[in-house]
Amino acid sequence: MEPYIIYSILALVFFSSSFIIFKLTAKHSMPNPQAYFFYYFLVYAILGLVIVMVRPVDIIPGNILDLKILLPYAIPIFVGIYCLAHAMFTADITVMAPIGNLGNVFVPVLAMLVLKESVSLEKLPWFLLIVLAGFLVSYNERLKFKAFWNKDVLLVLIFVFCISVTRIVAPSVIKFFGYWNFIFYEFTYMGFLGLLLLTPFLYRKIKISLTPVFFLALGVVF
Repeated sequence: MEPYIIYSILALVFFSSSFIIFKLTAKHSMPNPQAYFFYYFLVYAILGLVIVMVRPVDIIPGNILDLKILLPYAIPIFVGIYCLAHAMFTADITVMAPIGNLGNVFVPVLAMLVLKESVSLEKLPWFLLIVLAGFLVSYNERLKFKAFWNKDVLLVLIFVFCISVTRIVAPSVIKFFGYWNFIFYEFTYMGFLGLLLLTPFLYRKIKISLTPVFFLALGVVF
């Protein structure tokens, strides 16, 4: 088995686990989406500082203006997590799972439009099968198709689209900075920049004890 397949499977396992942790945190610990969003990126930024302790990185890039290259990755992350934070408080997890399968369509379509990659017509039926299988395997007696037509679904859909955009942008940014530099700059610089810009709009709703943050941190680490 190719290493990238193993990495992809592990990524799926950890992403799935993080979703469960995020949902439990929103349901039992966090008071509101704004607090959820704030503490998500606080943990996000701190994780970048941890990277410095375990991996050699260029703390400051050769040209500080090069950090603007991160914006096409960071902005979708901010928008996507903001939508996810609100969806976690209101959306049914049984609806979120099948919608997540649309990422398997968004990514190849974006690859064709942005990266000019070619996708053969023979592969299109397989994309459709993945989406259909995602809906079928997620279906249960509580899932009603009318549940897919509301604001919560739109929030999850925006989140899935934003994550798909990051998957398209990430390879070129990683190639420019190197893997660990990219992780450090994205987590720390973009994380703290987001907090700096958004805290004035969120500070009234982010009072919370530290205990729920630890559970949220576990999800972010995953």
